[in-house]
Amino acid sequence: MTYIENAGGLSVVSITMKRIGATVEAILPDDLLKEVVEVISLFYERHHGKNIRRGENGGHPLTYHNVVKGLKSTAMWRGEEKRIAILENRETGDICVVIL
Repeated sequence: MTYIENAGGLSVVSITMKRIGATVEAILPDDLLKEVVEVISLFYERHHGKNIRRGENGGHPLTYHNVVKGLKSTAMWRGEEKRIAILENRETGDICVVIL
């Protein structure tokens, strides 16, 4: 069985995100979890321009959208209220997303 097939039975968790200077803070609520959950932070750029040198698009600039620039395991969560500081790095992307 795949993760998508199992997703219907999963809990919905509301995460609050706050920007504090160069840090993004993820606030996880107190929740009754049945298992330990990995917290993953993902950074992406809305737009990324690239000049193509060879091939059928050679000599043309292309713009890619929603380009993932970084992904890392940030913490483990056991359902307790938790605040996680995620240091923002402009080199790895301009938007931070938290995935459980």
